[in-house]
Amino acid sequence: MFIANDITKGAVAGSTQSIYDIETGSTVTYPCPYRVVDVASDTLSIATRHVTSIDYDLGGAADFQTYAHDSLRLGLETLIASLVEAPPYSMPIERATVIAPWLGDGLVARCAGDEVMPADALTESQTLRASSAFVEQLSGTMLQSIWTDLPPADNQVTLDLAPR
Repeated sequence: MFIANDITKGAVAGSTQSIYDIETGSTVTYPCPYRVVDVASDTLSIATRHVTSIDYDLGGAADFQTYAHDSLRLGLETLIASLVEAPPYSMPIERATVIAPWLGDGLVARCAGDEVMPADALTESQTLRASSAFVEQLSGTMLQSIWTDLPPADNQVTLDLAPR
């Protein structure tokens, strides 16, 4: 399971009713979010806040958010490279160490919510999907998927809950 800050609205075609999937990241994983929710008669307002400091030796990091970001980013890159290098994927280490940072960056952005795919990540995704190697094609599809953020906004939003 990968915990991210995300809100997605779903609806059945032709229906006026919808459902929201509201996912809140973990306070122990970058960006260490929590939500403040205000419920009114027909609206639900959601504001994301972040833990900004803790009583812990940050090992020279400028601040807690930098420490949390860098810890997650390095951990993801290492994990992804190890996973795609091992069977059943068996990607050569040279390729795994090129692809892992792209996927790691995307997952870190997904954790924060309201992700917007940078142009260079889109180009890399397209290049990977055009590869003749299945694992690279899969990695390109994953990269595109990770960066795809469906409406509504993830971090600051007021949802209209009035019956239609």
